[in-house]
Amino acid sequence: MISDDLEIRSLDFADLPWFVALRNSVRSFLHDPSEFSISEAETWFQATKPDFRMISQGNQAVGYFRLSIDVTNPLCLWVGADIDPKFQSNGIGRAAYEKFLPEFEREFECSEFRLRVLPANVRAIGLYLSLGFRTSSAETTIAPDGRAVLVTDYTMSRLANPKTPNELGDDPIEFISKSLPTARS
Repeated sequence: MISDDLEIRSLDFADLPWFVALRNSVRSFLHDPSEFSISEAETWFQATKPDFRMISQGNQAVGYFRLSIDVTNPLCLWVGADIDPKFQSNGIGRAAYEKFLPEFEREFECSEFRLRVLPANVRAIGLYLSLGFRTSSAETTIAPDGRAVLVTDYTMSRLANPKTPNELGDDPIEFISKSLPTARS
């Protein structure tokens, strides 16, 4: 089973070349699609000391988690994961969330997880819905022509230890996800 083979550890300075390569390769799915150099990442890493966790399978790095406590609610942990495209579509993302969310719950003593996802990332939305996350807000902007409202970001939440995947009820965006063939794959 994949989750038995997954490990996690804190990202350190020596991991930055690997991290930058992965982050740049998935940047079109991130809220900031900028491409960064290793020296920019080194400056950022030293200045901010972010809590990123490298996910590995065996001895191979396959992705990372981004973690931060919500500044307005210390019982809420923001999570996000990026999986190396070479390892996507084989269950590693799901296995990592299923294995490590309970560990993060204990470590951070949190009662809720939140994440942000771009509306075009329908595969991730499908994964999050199946893991019990529900949409808690949608950020919108007005199109440049002023004739349309564009959804630019979803915030999704779930209880840290839900009794069932549907404990939070139906999701407002689930009807969108069901209409997209890749949302559940």
